[in-house]
Amino acid sequence: MVRRRHISDVDEVMVDQAFNGRDNGTVLIERFNVKIHRSDIKMLQAETMVNDALINYYMEMLQVYDLKKERKPSLYYSSFIMAKFVDEFPRLEYSRIRK
Repeated sequence: MVRRRHISDVDEVMVDQAFNGRDNGTVLIERFNVKIHRSDIKMLQAETMVNDALINYYMEMLQVYDLKKERKPSLYYSSFIMAKFVDEFPRLEYSRIRK
């Protein structure tokens, strides 16, 4: 059974504006060196594939959460690095993916 939290009327208006706004290029969130555009938020609708920007934002958010909770950190990495691993393994070279 899935529990759903109720959100305030103000938050519901904000969510509605995020999904139904006209300019898909508008940056709605900029944090963790990741920009989330309205077009990214629209990817959260049913039967739509989530893109790298949303995945990377979530990974960065989890990493920050780990640091705040002073617990043993987990390993989080960009979805772009994972794509590199999949595409180039076993000929992957560290020098090609390091910062």
